[in-house]
Amino acid sequence: MGNATKYIIKTDGNRTYSLYIMDANEYNKGKYIGLFLFHDEDFFEDSEKMWTNLRHRIFFENSADAIKEKVIEYTEGRFEKIIFIEIPEPNLIGH
Repeated sequence: MGNATKYIIKTDGNRTYSLYIMDANEYNKGKYIGLFLFHDEDFFEDSEKMWTNLRHRIFFENSADAIKEKVIEYTEGRFEKIIFIEIPEPNLIGH
């Protein structure tokens, strides 16, 4: 996922999720793929339990903003309000 735009998603319930958005030009010109990683638990005693309970949604849309809108719709259905925090590319940090 080196060419992905990465987001940390914080909820009003103090949960943290991840979103990766990649362009899909090599498969379908003008399309984007979003991988949304989330969990249903509020607290994990160990990281192994968190990884076994991790869930995902995959979105195919015409823009990165459309994928973010789908994530907002999904989390609204879970009665969560969210904010997106974009994570800069590692090679851009400190330049």
